[in-house]
Amino acid sequence: MSISSEISALKQQLGDAIETAMRTVVLDVVKESMVRAIDDVVYDAYEPTQYVRREAEGGLTDPENIDIESYDRSETQHTMVVKNYRNDFGGRDVAEIVNKGTGYTWKDSAIYQMQPYPRPFYQETDRILQDEGDLDMFLEIALSKF
Repeated sequence: MSISSEISALKQQLGDAIETAMRTVVLDVVKESMVRAIDDVVYDAYEPTQYVRREAEGGLTDPENIDIESYDRSETQHTMVVKNYRNDFGGRDVAEIVNKGTGYTWKDSAIYQMQPYPRPFYQETDRILQDEGDLDMFLEIALSKF
């Protein structure tokens, strides 16, 4: 085996390890950060009058509703986009309605009358991750196990 093929194999192994870590450990950190962001920016900001929040049981803070939207990998970069997939029974993107603050349809609710009323939990998730530096640390820990 030549040096260049050994280097290529090593790069592939490292890339595979990074992707595995990103899709497991790092995703879990992002989910936890998004749940915190939703609690702070969404749930603490407004108390609904027309419905009962599902929260961690099918709602915005249910980790099952938070998953990878896209994952792109190149030789020099790995990019993962995480989305909250909370939809209502009609298929409307509840997460995006809450995040942007438009699209509320219950005309008797206070939040409908306040539109637009954004509660930007994606931005808050980014802020939490940047401020706490969790991603780099957890990626390092995950990679040390490979």
